Amino acid sequence: MKRFIAMLMMAMLLISGICQIPAKAMVNEGISTCTVNINKITAGLTISSSGKASITVNLATDQGSPINNSITVYLMKKSGSTWNTVSTWTKSSSSSRLSFSTTKQLSSKGTYKVKVIANTQVGNSHEMYTTYSSQATY
Repeated sequence: MKRFIAMLMMAMLLISGICQIPAKAMVNEGISTCTVNINKITAGLTISSSGKASITVNLATDQGSPINNSITVYLMKKSGSTWNTVSTWTKSSSSSRLSFSTTKQLSSKGTYKVKVIANTQVGNSHEMYTTYSSQATY
């Protein structure tokens, strides 16, 4: 019985160490909050009355060595119940912070959002994280 309890406790310790959720983890709809490298990621979208979309993304990771961060930014337009990609950008950095901003003149009215897929690598720890901006209408 003691051996069974010891094995059960060891299994619980191993399981609890697999996916610790730090207090700094962000909570987004449908997104896993199990982050190790990412301290903060934000995606913003504003659209002016003339249809100029302004996109901003900020990523902050834990400092470590080596650091490799990359983001892929998708501007998406709603069509019925689906989202179609209008434009895509990528950026990478070997520092603990990565910022991206751009503007795009929209060609048609509708509802838009930004999707960001971040890939980070700090030492041997690799992580992928997806976040979305709020929706904006033109």
